[in-house]
Amino acid sequence: MQLVLKGGQLIVGSGVPPIQDAALVMEDDKIRSVGKAGRVSFDQAATVIDTSGKTILPGFFNSHAHLGWDGKEDIRLQSMYDSTAIGTFKVAMNMRRSLEAGVTTVRDLGVHKLNLYAKEAADKGIVLSPRLIVSGQAIAMTGGHTWWACREVDGVDEVRKAIREQIKGGADVIKVMGCGSVVEFTDEELEAMVDEAHRAKKKITAHATFAECIKRVVKAGFDSVEHAGTMDDETCKMMAEKGTFIVTTFSPVTLQARHGEEFGLSPTFVERRKRQMNDTSRYESIAKASKAGVKICMGTDAGSPLVPHNEIVTELQLLLEYGICENALEAIACATSNSAQLCGVSDTWGTLQEDLLADVIVVDGDPLSNLEDLRKVEMVFLGGERVIG
Repeated sequence: MQLVLKGGQLIVGSGVPPIQDAALVMEDDKIRSVGKAGRVSFDQAATVIDTSGKTILPGFFNSHAHLGWDGKEDIRLQSMYDSTAIGTFKVAMNMRRSLEAGVTTVRDLGVHKLNLYAKEAADKGIVLSPRLIVSGQAIAMTGGHTWWACREVDGVDEVRKAIREQIKGGADVIKVMGCGSVVEFTDEELEAMVDEAHRAKKKITAHATFAECIKRVVKAGFDSVEHAGTMDDETCKMMAEKGTFIVTTFSPVTLQARHGEEFGLSPTFVERRKRQMNDTSRYESIAKASKAGVKICMGTDAGSPLVPHNEIVTELQLLLEYGICENALEAIACATSNSAQLCGVSDTWGTLQEDLLADVIVVDGDPLSNLEDLRKVEMVFLGGERVIG
């Protein structure tokens, strides 16, 4: 049975101009046809939904999220003291919240092993879930950045073993803590990580927030950089040449700086966040990298304090506010086609094109004129099945 969304505006997700008075035909789990309403044919028995005055988009990717954190409590306390049972309930809640916000793919970069359990449950149909791309445990040096939520390792042999453990558990991507306040891991360890991940045909990404760390992980061959920071021209050029992606995660610093006091964060912490937000070098460097040809992807760091899993619009707005994207169409591409390429799934899903999986959302209004309209999610389809709305 075919399902047709007809009328209104359609955003393909690849950065091309939108289609007005569009039609999209779904059959089974695929997109069968997409284009101008008058030029798209469909079965006479098809179910037709009028989307006039609305916008049809690809389901979004949140390319940096932590399903086991709730956006309310201290992440260290959650990681160290939440039981597996409580963590599991949080994951289920956050998967639902993601879908309600139009996020149909979540790239979860670790809270212990909860994301591995979540993916297994989703694959078995036990729980309603976005598509999950998971890392298992993030890998840190002993005592390194967020060691309390990571697999601690030291030396080439241990880093190889830790990566093999994550892959054995079902990891799709490997997450490494490249730095905290200082650079972590030796060049030999970083190169061994890349070799181990790539031999298993897995992508590998690094938490990297300042110039020296970013340059080291890019040189080692990491596929992407999480958060990013100040970068020189050489690093931006090297990233473009190597095809290294950046996942932005502006939301925690910005939202904690703007609303941290009313949320109950300590004044000292909020002041530090304000200093970080007011330091424009990070935004300028990421904008410079984008102009050099580096692909930018949207990730919110969902689960961090003040960043719930249904809050994605702020991140898209910040891509414009901080000069990373020139317009809303580019920002949406960061959450769709760019992120699909980052995850290695662009030939299967991520944009609204024929024969791709029908991960589709419908919002009321025109997000190209006002990104706030993306909060008005009315329908979410996952593989052609209407799961929200």
